[in-house]
Amino acid sequence: MKEQIFDFFKGIVIGIANVIPGLSGGTIAVVLNIYHKFVNSLKYLLSHPFKTIKDIWGLLLGIVVGIIISVKAIQILIETFPIPTMMLFVGLIIGAIPKIYQNIKDEKKTYIDIIVFIGFIVILIGLPFIPGSELDININLLTFIVLFLVGLIAASAMVIPGISGSMMLMIFGYYVFILNLVNNFLKATVELNFGNIINNLFLLIPFALGVLLGIVFISNLISRLIVKYGRTFYCAILGLLIASPFVMIYSMVEEYGELMKNKLLLNIIIG
Repeated sequence: MKEQIFDFFKGIVIGIANVIPGLSGGTIAVVLNIYHKFVNSLKYLLSHPFKTIKDIWGLLLGIVVGIIISVKAIQILIETFPIPTMMLFVGLIIGAIPKIYQNIKDEKKTYIDIIVFIGFIVILIGLPFIPGSELDININLLTFIVLFLVGLIAASAMVIPGISGSMMLMIFGYYVFILNLVNNFLKATVELNFGNIINNLFLLIPFALGVLLGIVFISNLISRLIVKYGRTFYCAILGLLIASPFVMIYSMVEEYGELMKNKLLLNIIIG
């Protein structure tokens, strides 16, 4: 019981880290000396669910509490100080670039690595300029599939040290949407507003299924890919990291152009 209490508080820290773009929940788990216990237990979540939950219930509960605390705090920041908050996230993402580069700085790069690196930069920067690429959420099969895939990618990144799941959500443009979705669901639950609970669940369930399968299956697959094609994998991540600040700033200019001009220096300092 004592160990589970310690795991609970460690889980809170990991949960908070998972919600902040640029911070890696996997890295925090390594620092707190609980990463291997967590990942090894998750391998058996589907085959031995009760035993797995019994072993890590304190950690899982702490992660949920940490996420609930931080999503509300970040939503308040985004609503009250949208540009400084987004610039802070831009700064965190830029700050993650040297950490990711450390994984491949001493390795000789191939033409494939360079093509992958440039390709991911071009694709991400080009996304905002594609007609109809704005985030438009309607309840239909395509939306469910997209949210499932987004959850899959985010969860896979969450359990890999050095990579931020929230940062991946931010890069693909779904971070604020998921943040608001979770907050709306929590608010509806507290108010016992069953209509809003059901409406939010329609979108949360495919995302949650993606997260679950991403943690259990895809994270193991990506871990193997990193071992076999680590250099190319990190070149792709670097391409996304380098391109994402430009995409985020472009989106902010589109939405908050006048406000950014008025407080440009403050936003740069915060970033």
